[in-house]
Amino acid sequence: MSAEITLKRCACLVALSVLTMALVASTACADPKSEYMEFRFHAGAPGNQSGVTPAGRVGAAGAVQMAIPVAYTPAKGNFVIDANTGMQGEGLKFAYKDADANGSLNFGLGLLEPGHGLYVSYMATSIDWEPVWAIQYQVIGNPAKDEIYDEGKTLAVAIGGIDLNNQRASNVSAPFEGDSRSFYIVATERFGSEDKPIYATLGIGTKRYEGLFGGVCYRPSDRMAVFAEYDSIGINGGLTYALKDAESRDNWILFLGIADADPDFLSYGITYTFGAK
Repeated sequence: MSAEITLKRCACLVALSVLTMALVASTACADPKSEYMEFRFHAGAPGNQSGVTPAGRVGAAGAVQMAIPVAYTPAKGNFVIDANTGMQGEGLKFAYKDADANGSLNFGLGLLEPGHGLYVSYMATSIDWEPVWAIQYQVIGNPAKDEIYDEGKTLAVAIGGIDLNNQRASNVSAPFEGDSRSFYIVATERFGSEDKPIYATLGIGTKRYEGLFGGVCYRPSDRMAVFAEYDSIGINGGLTYALKDAESRDNWILFLGIADADPDFLSYGITYTFGAK
């Protein structure tokens, strides 16, 4: 391993550690439960509810988070379809939309070459299918030779935005005011072994991602991922489990999450992924 790569990884780990300590302390003073509720459990960004590899392949490999983007960006031939429901104060419920549940249906498509993918998603929220457009472009990337397992350089940087049409509410106190258009820059790096990788993500943005955000994802097995994140509003965590192994081009991935470290704010969903060869 070169000195440059070692330095980059050490810097990333230090930054993520400082971020985590600072932001965990700050959440004690915040009241996040009324902010950006339509984006607290899923934001239509890469890595939300299913994995993305450094080469831009979606499925049961790579980095996963709940509501923050990862820098690995789906490339051409990759797409996802996922459904998600988030609880808003009453624990686990099986509902798509009522006073205490918020559902979304997301369609995401990868474009351009691996390592410099362009991801476009359309997320429909609630029973009225209210539209949310999002986009992300990977500006720095070194795609692995193997599209499924991470090899070579795995540091990536991407820029993106959510709610580009600025139609969703930023606070439940003003449900009919569109003010959620948000932009960000994010970096993701892989650590650990190839069979049990750890992915660290760090970013900064506006509005939904105002200030710093970051997360860590660990894959203890070929099909499972566990993660924790600070999404600039609160602390989230969860896991995913794929019904097929990582080498399958098409896959179904189950998701369970918790927002604000609060068992009343649970989230669950399912994702269908199709990854290019």
